[in-house]
Amino acid sequence: MNLKKLGYTVLEVTIAGALMSCLFVPLFTIFRTATSSFASGAWKINVKSEASAFFQRMNFLAELSGNAHVFDSSGLTIINSPIRISKSVRDRELLTGVLDDEVTIAFMNVTSKSHFKTDMPQPTGGGAWLAMHITASHRKLTLQAFNSKDELPLELKNWVIPLNTFFVPASRCERKMPFYLNDLFSIKFSVDGSGFNRWLVTEASFQQHIDSGPKIKIENRTRLKGDVEITWF
Repeated sequence: MNLKKLGYTVLEVTIAGALMSCLFVPLFTIFRTATSSFASGAWKINVKSEASAFFQRMNFLAELSGNAHVFDSSGLTIINSPIRISKSVRDRELLTGVLDDEVTIAFMNVTSKSHFKTDMPQPTGGGAWLAMHITASHRKLTLQAFNSKDELPLELKNWVIPLNTFFVPASRCERKMPFYLNDLFSIKFSVDGSGFNRWLVTEASFQQHIDSGPKIKIENRTRLKGDVEITWF
């Protein structure tokens, strides 16, 4: 037996290791790239799904907000009930990554009269009322509907229309769960068009991580009724 063949030299081990590295490093790189692409694709699908649900709800409520005239307690005076949007998002991007506290972005009184076709339950002889409140916080946008003035933050209560025989709170089932937009990088609102052909344009940008990762931008257009005003606060 030739004892010299029972082991391997350092040179042979080094060469074998180098060959194995040449094989596995490209495979690992391919695997890592594929995993990253899959995670990025899954994230984009999730963001688009969240945005679709969020904006569908916002559009539905915003379009209802122009369906009925709002009267004061006398029933004689029509009250202007505008859609209120923060100046911080008017024609410019608000970067949500720098927000430490929750801030109000939009507020509207949502009303529906019984002689208008709507999915909201109709009280006898009057219309239904909800308040829609949109807030921005750290990388997040939240939409929530309220059917009680007492549940609203103090600074919003003065914006609620008078609730009387013309308008009463909608049922609790209309409140639904809050809608969220996560991984939000920035948000911007603007108005496009004029007269009876106006649109509230919302541009939302998303980024997978706070300081890195892919970005996507989603635009939503909400049809505004001719007599609905936008008030920037």
